[in-house]
Amino acid sequence: MLDILLVTFPFFALVLCGYIAARRHWLPQVAIPGLNTFVLYFALPCLLYRFGSSTPIAQLLDASLMAVYFLCALVMVGFTIAVTHRGRIGWNDASFGALVAAFPNTGFMGVPLLVALLGAKAAGPAIVTIVIDLVVTSSLCIALSRLDAAGSHGAGVAAKNALKGAALNPMPWAILGGAVASAFQFTLPVPVMQTVGLLADAASPVALFTIGAVLARSQANSKRSTPFGDYLPVVLIKLVLHPLLLLLLGLTAIRLGLPLDRFALTVVVLVAALPSASNVALLAERFNADNGRIARIILLSEYGINNVSRPVYINRILREAGLIAVRVEAGRELLDAGASAAFAAPDHQIAHVYVNDPAQVARVKALLEAVPGVAGVLDEAGKKAHHLNHERAGDLVAIAEPDSWFAYYYWLDDAKKPDFAQVVDIHRKPGYDPAELFLDQTNPLIKAKAGYKLARKLLGFRYLMDVISLDATLVKGSHGGVNAGRDYYPVLVTDQPAKRAELEAIDVYDVIWQHLNGPVLQAACSENA
Repeated sequence: MLDILLVTFPFFALVLCGYIAARRHWLPQVAIPGLNTFVLYFALPCLLYRFGSSTPIAQLLDASLMAVYFLCALVMVGFTIAVTHRGRIGWNDASFGALVAAFPNTGFMGVPLLVALLGAKAAGPAIVTIVIDLVVTSSLCIALSRLDAAGSHGAGVAAKNALKGAALNPMPWAILGGAVASAFQFTLPVPVMQTVGLLADAASPVALFTIGAVLARSQANSKRSTPFGDYLPVVLIKLVLHPLLLLLLGLTAIRLGLPLDRFALTVVVLVAALPSASNVALLAERFNADNGRIARIILLSEYGINNVSRPVYINRILREAGLIAVRVEAGRELLDAGASAAFAAPDHQIAHVYVNDPAQVARVKALLEAVPGVAGVLDEAGKKAHHLNHERAGDLVAIAEPDSWFAYYYWLDDAKKPDFAQVVDIHRKPGYDPAELFLDQTNPLIKAKAGYKLARKLLGFRYLMDVISLDATLVKGSHGGVNAGRDYYPVLVTDQPAKRAELEAIDVYDVIWQHLNGPVLQAACSENA
């Protein structure tokens, strides 16, 4: 999960930067089409040329994989247009809707994620899909988008515009040029290749920045919402039908004897399950299609982090009161939840306290309410008031003061700590442990120790990566309390104007759902759960 977060975070951070720049008018609206042109006609073609010229030609010409993915792309484009081309949705909007359905985000997200998940060998099949989507799918949809001219200028003019639209798309030409360079081992002069490299490196960040700017402009200029029925079919076709169809075609090809590698099929099916490519929104912008059907971007900061300086060791307090039982294994203490009269499962500024004996609930509540750093303890009525009265909730819920947070530690002597205490191990710890972010600062050779443990892992020996800190005071940020100031609220941003300044955390789901079919909120969200 951390590997996926590390890959995806920069993408959404760049979108947010573009949104903020346009929203605060640091980037004028009139400059956004210029950024779009830069990406589509300069940066992205250079990226594709570099990719094509540096990829072995044999890898670009896996005939079996290309045939299956090519057929799937044609079916996806044809089916999506057949389903959506009606009434006020003309060829232009229907064609770019089809591009959404058939063109996954392989370049920006697919290759990094699949390589992290499946290894470097996943890059080859993913590259084949990029070739087809850029050379065939994009060109086909751009050509079809020009057919709106048939009604007013005749089929000849429409066909001419369609061919012109495909011919003027620089992306297939760039990748074709790269493939030729790869086949003939041709290399551009060093100064030219360095220029191509600079433009290629700018493609991803500028494209994502531009998407954020387009979102902000849509929000500023929006006078209507995109009807639910205009885009829901495309969403379902993209995320459900596309991977299922590709899997069915691939398995059929294998059964018919086509030399299609099953691993390669697995990779392209996962590619097909990705969201639509970000450059589809840029193409839709360039060709004046309805971007509301192409991309709906929602930015939500899941947590609103506020400053803290005081850990509250809630389980140690319960243990000192004789409420927590432990069992000792190999000299290490393990919390015995079943034998304990009460124990807490803390998560930042919230701790669910489970009390096995109902007669002890009042005692435990009074005990915790007297602890410095505890803002309050919710009983049944309090849990209901804060929407926490679900079946998995603790018998009591403790809430920390704004400057405090709950640490899960239950042992009283570090010599008896469990073996997972200094390991990143979210499943065995009875509570969230943000101290996992820090190495053990009491050991001056901790980095050498971590390197030694890593070497044991790489050599196949048993190891315990016990290198994290037990000093909970190192944690300076937390969330979840109900008393944090408004400056620390999470933020929800959509492309629709806000109806009110704040909303409850339990309303976020409904807001996102409503965003798909009507005016919704852009608001600071109070984290009252």
